[in-house]
Amino acid sequence: IRFLSTLSSKRNKAGETFIFQISENVFLDNKLIIPVNSEGVGEITKAKKATLLSRPGKLEIEFKSLSALDGTSLSLILGEEAEEENKRLYVAIGAGILGFIILSNPIGLVFGALVPGKNVKIEEGTEMFLQVESDTTVIALVQ
Repeated sequence: IRFLSTLSSKRNKAGETFIFQISENVFLDNKLIIPVNSEGVGEITKAKKATLLSRPGKLEIEFKSLSALDGTSLSLILGEEAEEENKRLYVAIGAGILGFIILSNPIGLVFGALVPGKNVKIEEGTEMFLQVESDTTVIALVQ
């Protein structure tokens, strides 16, 4: 996915929503499941500003469901497969979500700054991998 706006533990507040976009077509067995540029909504569930020299910033986000090509609702999570893909991506490009830790919890993702006094900031355009929470039957388009 790609974040379409910048999120920050300094600026954003719990309850605010954000838009994300599918950054490439999602296929399963050569069948299109989710087309590129499909948009979904996420919600900031917790935002804590950093305090000067003592507490790092923290941002918790949840990805709401996204519609497959046939309209089926899909829940997205940061599962083991997605975590591995994210590690490969950030090592390959040497950028991305660096300088803070990403933890998965049952509800969403927790981004925590690694340096006390530093806020979490996810820049617009940042990409990361997510995966569908559970097996779901969808009607796909054969390519």
